[in-house]
Amino acid sequence: MCMMCEGASLDDVRFHIHGLIEGSGWAVIPVEGNTPYRSWAYTVGLVQTFDHPELVVVGLDPLAAGRLLNSIGDAIRTERA
Repeated sequence: MCMMCEGASLDDVRFHIHGLIEGSGWAVIPVEGNTPYRSWAYTVGLVQTFDHPELVVVGLDPLAAGRLLNSIGDAIRTERA
């Protein structure tokens, strides 16, 4: 899940995130903690694309947080269409 941990450069990661924002309007950035309940995730792109505040989820494992934030992002996109 950590692109840089797997050898990607910072530019590779930025390019990937930019592609996600171009494709769906936002990207979800997970931040893994020592345990799943110390992890958090946030969105990037909602302000720019939909004039909506960015979102943060704390205390869920990264996959669950990503699913939640993407579901909310889908609802925001549908509302703004």
